[in-house]
Amino acid sequence: EPTQIYVKPILEILSRCEIHGLANITGGAFTKLLRLKKTGFVLDMMPEPPKIM
Repeated sequence: EPTQIYVKPILEILSRCEIHGLANITGGAFTKLLRLKKTGFVLDMMPEPPKIM
């Protein structure tokens, strides 16, 4: 399966939590989180990464 769509899980999270920013971390990995540094962020309950093909 080459593509995984995250719209439904993200919408569920947004409906339950007070989210102030989101970052797509594919390609640039966690360096893209630096865009949120003014606001600050917490990484918790990280999902297990999927197996690579």
